[in-house]
Amino acid sequence: MTYDAQRDAFVLPQPFGSWVLDDSGDWQPPVPQPHGDGWVWDDANRAWARAE
Repeated sequence: MTYDAQRDAFVLPQPFGSWVLDDSGDWQPPVPQPHGDGWVWDDANRAWARAE
């Protein structure tokens, strides 16, 4: 965790370069995760992919 002085809070490390920190201090992907299990984020393609 790192301290974010602007938020006056600790935040988790950014999981992927394309994700952004929301107002609640949670990292959000640029594309919402599909419903169901078995999805992994593919940052190179900026898309969700089925886990193998």
